[in-house]
Amino acid sequence: TSLALFYRVFSGVLVFYSVLYTSSTVLQPSDDDGGGSNDSNININNNNTMTTMIGQYLYIAFFLIIHLMKLHSLSLVWGVTTEAMEYEEVTLLKEEQQNQSQHSLPKQTKLERFSYIGFGGTIGGILGSVLASTLAKVLHLSGLLLFSAILLEISAQLSIELGSIMQYHWEKQQSATNLNAATTDT
Repeated sequence: TSLALFYRVFSGVLVFYSVLYTSSTVLQPSDDDGGGSNDSNININNNNTMTTMIGQYLYIAFFLIIHLMKLHSLSLVWGVTTEAMEYEEVTLLKEEQQNQSQHSLPKQTKLERFSYIGFGGTIGGILGSVLASTLAKVLHLSGLLLFSAILLEISAQLSIELGSIMQYHWEKQQSATNLNAATTDT
C-alpha cells in the first residue's frame, strides 16, 4: 500500500540521518592542539566553521523533512482509517438489511470510534514522549533514529495487514452487490 511505502521511505531517511550523524561525530576534529603550527590551527578552525554550517543546514533539512512527513503520515492514517470504517459500515448495513433483525444491539457510530482513536492518540503521545526521553539517555540520537526506523517498519507491516483486511471487506462487499444484482435481474 502507499502507506507502507511512505513509512519505508521515511524509515530510510531516518537511517540515512542516523548514519550521517554518527559519521559527523566521528569525523569531528578534536580540540587538542598537539603542538602544531598556526597554519594547521587556521585549517582546523575553517573546517569547524564549515562543519558547523553544514550541520546547521542538515539540521534544518532534517527538521523540515520530519515535520512534513509527519503531517503527510497523519493525513494518510486518518484517510485509511476512515476508509476502513466505511467498508465495515457498508458490510454491517448490508448484513442488517438481509437479516431484517429488529432486536439488534445498538452499533457504535463513527464519531464514537473516532473518540477512541483520538484518546489512544493522546495516550500514545504522552507515553511516546516519556519513552523517547528515557531512551535518549541510553541510545543517544543515532540510536533513537534507528529505533524510530524499526518502529516505522513495524507500522509498514501493520499497514499492509490492514490493506489485506480492507481488500477482504471490499471483495465481500462486491460479491454481495453482484449477488443482489443477479437476484433482482431474475
